[in-house]
Amino acid sequence: MLGNIQIVQSHGRLFLVVQFVLAVFLLSLLPQQKSIAGPQALNCSRTFPCTTEVRRRALFWVQVFSRWNNQQVVLHDAAQPQRVYAVMNSKLGCGRRRAPRRVEKKRKKIRQRLLLLAAKPKSGTFARSREGRRLLKLFVTPSRKQLRAAAGRIRCQQGNKDRFRKALQRFGRYQRMVERVMRDAGLPADLKYLPFVESAYNPSAYSSVGAAGLWQIMPRTARSLGLQTGVAVDERLDPEQATMAAARFFRNSKDSLLADARRYRPRIKAAELMPFIVTSYNYGVNGMRRAVKKIGPDFGKVLATYRSPHFQTAVKNFYASFLAARQIASHYQRYFPGVVTIKPQRYTTVSLRRAASAKRLAKVFSVPVATLRKLNPALTPTVWKNWQLVPVGYRLNLPSGTSGKKAKLRRLARLPDETLRAIRYRVRRGDTACGIAARFAVSCRRLLARNRLNQRSLIRAGQKLYVPSRRQITAIRVARQNQRKSVVVATRQRIRPKLRVSSSSYVVKRGESVCRIAQRLPISCQQLLRINGLTRRSVLRPGQRLFTAIPSRVVKAQRSTTTRSSVARGVSDQAMAFQQLIKPPDAELDIQIHVSTTRSGKSYRIRVQPEETLGHYADWLGLGSTSTLKRINHINHNYSLRVGQWLKLPALQQTAIDQFERQRAGFHALLVDEFRNNFRLQRIFQYRLRRGDSAWHLSRRFQVPSWLLTRMNPELLEPLLQIGHRIRIPVIQPK
Repeated sequence: MLGNIQIVQSHGRLFLVVQFVLAVFLLSLLPQQKSIAGPQALNCSRTFPCTTEVRRRALFWVQVFSRWNNQQVVLHDAAQPQRVYAVMNSKLGCGRRRAPRRVEKKRKKIRQRLLLLAAKPKSGTFARSREGRRLLKLFVTPSRKQLRAAAGRIRCQQGNKDRFRKALQRFGRYQRMVERVMRDAGLPADLKYLPFVESAYNPSAYSSVGAAGLWQIMPRTARSLGLQTGVAVDERLDPEQATMAAARFFRNSKDSLLADARRYRPRIKAAELMPFIVTSYNYGVNGMRRAVKKIGPDFGKVLATYRSPHFQTAVKNFYASFLAARQIASHYQRYFPGVVTIKPQRYTTVSLRRAASAKRLAKVFSVPVATLRKLNPALTPTVWKNWQLVPVGYRLNLPSGTSGKKAKLRRLARLPDETLRAIRYRVRRGDTACGIAARFAVSCRRLLARNRLNQRSLIRAGQKLYVPSRRQITAIRVARQNQRKSVVVATRQRIRPKLRVSSSSYVVKRGESVCRIAQRLPISCQQLLRINGLTRRSVLRPGQRLFTAIPSRVVKAQRSTTTRSSVARGVSDQAMAFQQLIKPPDAELDIQIHVSTTRSGKSYRIRVQPEETLGHYADWLGLGSTSTLKRINHINHNYSLRVGQWLKLPALQQTAIDQFERQRAGFHALLVDEFRNNFRLQRIFQYRLRRGDSAWHLSRRFQVPSWLLTRMNPELLEPLLQIGHRIRIPVIQPK
């Protein structure tokens, strides 16, 4: 009996030991669980404060970045992100315009349940069920009004765990560089965590609206931040140059917001405005200035009470997602154990005093072309294919062990000027002759003449075209100019002096008919009717724009229906038409300088295209500053250009006109090439214009570049849009 008691006691002691070990093990796991979902997990500071509302939002994004992977979607409340209704698997994610059918079905089911609870939140049958009690627990004080409002705010968010893990690996390469740039600019070093939200620390990232690089800088903003964008160089893709540009933005935002905030609180410090400064990177400095002027320098109050058409979910959660990325990246071994970061890249920089090809640079500096390409991501593919020269003044990155850099630079300067030979370009599906010419920054007319083509010639995929070199262009320039003068003289003799006609269109005046306009133009009435899709009974309205030449987009649409290769490959007419419309700028994109004769002399005008700024025009004209353009157009400091408006230019020589048009074409060719390399068409749908719509607003709403919308819908360039008019919106998908 005593032996049995001793055995029982020994078993009891063993059981207590096992319980103790298990308790210690569970306690060791508590800090990790609190760091993910606990209220004390977020490390805020005086520089980056967080209110209770911001903390709740940030903890939700901590889970998005560290708990849910890329094949999981979360259905939650858009106004209260921490209110999660369901987590489900979805390989298609949330969708750009509309969620997949399975996710949409789940969203509708949750909405119906919330509305069912709103009818009887306490006494209803569903409110007493297990699912009803779970939903009610998500609300502090559930009321009918709150439940109805929440039913209309169900949002889909894709998990980001896999993407964040890769971002942590890349973070090690750029961390020290970003810290150094921010400290040199007098900014907090913790701003280094913002690229986790913007690009996942991918220096070659490209968004659907056209933002590129580590800091996702738009082409329109790049020039104002000191970055160069052209057919050969896009400094947005250079991590160091883009980081210095982002630092300039934060400095400007800090100074501007601090001046506005001190009107409310004269002793406010810049550190207290960091939530506004960080949010301005997504919403814009002017947007945050309006919020401060209306609500005051209280970020929590701005989140709760500020109302604006564009101050929506993404903007409200931008600062919270930054805090979440800061929390995870500063303790990444706790959230992603075993992640190994990439070591920093070491390089040295030299400034080129002469334009040179990639092959010549590799030979002079004794560095393989592949190494140069890896160290210089800002150079576009046209440089590595030896289609373009690296421009003068470019800061070339070389391996850190490169010796004799000064002597090699002097050797490069002594070499004769380099001229690229004529290029044999293989036509790809969707290319046009003028689009190819714009890609290589040469005249479309010269390319057509070199290949014995005309404007209506059909080129096919796989065909080889010769792109003329600079020497060939110089040789035929004089003859082309003489021919152009004779054509202009002959044309002016057939047009009355009072009639002002652009190169491809004419604006109808009161009392005019199609045939009367045709009599004053070098075109027949029948041709003018056919080009514009009109009949002799068609009624014209004042201000209507008539095409005086066949628009290239019409020619391309006709070509797409007759191309046998496209039908053989199974390409739909809709997709083919889309591919025709997203090529580099040619005749369908008005990038020419319009020259007209007035009483006071010649007048030079251009039409503003998307992503262009006064700074771009000043650079392409070689003016150095925008003061001349502002003076002749009566523009003040706060004025912003409107897409489609006409802008006056100073008097120009023919060489300056050619240079301007060449650089302008190269800028738009860069936008198109980057887009084509990163996205593909999924489908096209029609949209009716509403009050307040513009190319910029539609671009942000449907997540497509504004230049693509205006290319597909030229009517968006007009100052007055017709409400109810149907336009085409592309749905794009990353490659």
